[in-house]
Amino acid sequence: MATLYTPRDFWRSYPILISAQYSGARITVDPSFPGFKGEDSRETDCFLSDFPLRKVPAFVENGFWIQEASAIANYVASDVLRGSGPQDQALVQQWVNLAEGEIVPSMASWVYPAMGRAAYSEKASEKAKEVLLGLLSVLNQHLLPRTYLVGDAVTLADISVACALLLLFTQAMEPSMRQVYLNVTRWFCTCVHQPQFRTVLGDVVLCETAAVPGKLNVTPASSEEILKAPQQEEVSVKQHQHQQQQEEVPQQAEEQKQQQVEEQEEQKQPLEEQKEQPQVEEEQKQQPPQVEQKQPQVEQRQEQPQVEVEQKQEKPQVEGLDATEEALAAEPKAKDPFASLPKSSFVLDEFKRTYSNEDTLKVALPYLWEKLDPNGWSLWYCEYKYPSELSRVFMSCNLITGMFQRLDRLRKHAFASVALLGADGDSSISGVWLLRGQRLPFELCEDWKADYESYSWRKLDPGSEETRTLVREYLSWQGDFKHVGKTFNQAKIFK
Repeated sequence: MATLYTPRDFWRSYPILISAQYSGARITVDPSFPGFKGEDSRETDCFLSDFPLRKVPAFVENGFWIQEASAIANYVASDVLRGSGPQDQALVQQWVNLAEGEIVPSMASWVYPAMGRAAYSEKASEKAKEVLLGLLSVLNQHLLPRTYLVGDAVTLADISVACALLLLFTQAMEPSMRQVYLNVTRWFCTCVHQPQFRTVLGDVVLCETAAVPGKLNVTPASSEEILKAPQQEEVSVKQHQHQQQQEEVPQQAEEQKQQQVEEQEEQKQPLEEQKEQPQVEEEQKQQPPQVEQKQPQVEQRQEQPQVEVEQKQEKPQVEGLDATEEALAAEPKAKDPFASLPKSSFVLDEFKRTYSNEDTLKVALPYLWEKLDPNGWSLWYCEYKYPSELSRVFMSCNLITGMFQRLDRLRKHAFASVALLGADGDSSISGVWLLRGQRLPFELCEDWKADYESYSWRKLDPGSEETRTLVREYLSWQGDFKHVGKTFNQAKIFK
């Protein structure tokens, strides 16, 4: 059994754990580093004897010791993740190096100050933002005809770059910025919705409003200094919080002394006077408003250690869980955006089973028209807006597959058949959707927005002959498809 020494929820360990999910490698995550003592735990002789590079995550298996996150991820990965041949392997390594050498330093200089994990320097932050936006432009162009960075499946390239951009997408990239890099956003959402990613990361919530970096009263740090901080992220964050508290104490010293004097004077008052309610209320009214505002802050500071103790006491309860179980337990439960709709007599799962197991023309379609509830469900026709960008058939199919993956949480409320019509160099994508409710649901969830704007949508009349023809052709994969003027090539079912 292999062991990975890393702090809990440490983003540098994510590529390792995701690679292990793909390859099936069994890894025990140990957040308690052997031989560590206090804040200088990385410098102990015990640690240095096993991990001389002084870096975490650190990995051991049967006496084999290794450090550096990308090296460990490569070690636990499968051959598919490393690349299918010498050329693909070189391309994978190219993107991994870009993630470590270019994306991560720029991300840290831009995002960390906004998260309060590093000092803010306007010049350094703007420079990092400029570099990172340039890299996003390159990625956006590269991903225009591709679903993944290298080849037709997830590789270490996708894992490394997606994890390097994780904090950017969740902390800094607002919807308006993501709109500029639609291809990158589509690819990122495709990756983080893969089961192997979700097991480690849980539900990734994209940023709605970027945090504004605060100007800390410390010397601005370089990118290298910023990147050293996450090696012991949990310790550094606590140290920073402690420093902030120390800085606030001198500013409030006079106010606290004044408050103590007032409390001592109140204690000297006769007991009978303290018991008289009207007089107490009058004294409270005469107290300065600043004292009343400061009291909650004092109470919070006194209660904070108790909260930390409670959290520490809860951790041993889940100590026996492995990384997968911990990720699943921590995954937040998403609200159902369709919960407010009235109940419908049409059971989508029954139709899906009928479509999958019975003849489409003789059984499934008659079942649909007989059971369909037009008030609770609606039919839609979609068509890809940019057919001139569709070159190779397999690339076009990847666009359909990627969209379906990003819409995974919509499966309980939707059914679709999306077809590729035509051939290489002359093709189009279109399809028919059965959706819960009377409106397009894609605006209800941030994850569902990535693709639908690339399609034109038209609501269909369930009673019209045109609708019957479209549904028959797209669900049976047979027909003339005269509305497009191209022959059927292949299709994919969303169910």
